[in-house]
Amino acid sequence: MNSTAESPNVKAFALHPGSIPTDVAKQSGLIEQGMEMPDPPELPAATMLYLSSGKADWLSGRYVESTWDLGQVEREWKDKILAKDLLINKLDVVA
Repeated sequence: MNSTAESPNVKAFALHPGSIPTDVAKQSGLIEQGMEMPDPPELPAATMLYLSSGKADWLSGRYVESTWDLGQVEREWKDKILAKDLLINKLDVVA
């Protein structure tokens, strides 16, 4: 059973924050190895504010990238995402 059916008022999103040059990222050595971290920390914060506004409740229970233009995702992909139940991670056990 999905969590939306259990608690329809609770919204949950699997949010990827982007590539942010945090202290952990700097200490990992990834930046020195050439991995780019171009995203500012304000990006996931702004995405979380947008998601908490209720404007994207249709994405509840789904994977979301902070780097996505969520207005464009809604305009161009919403119908397909909902129709095909996309952007959902599932653990499926076959008996």
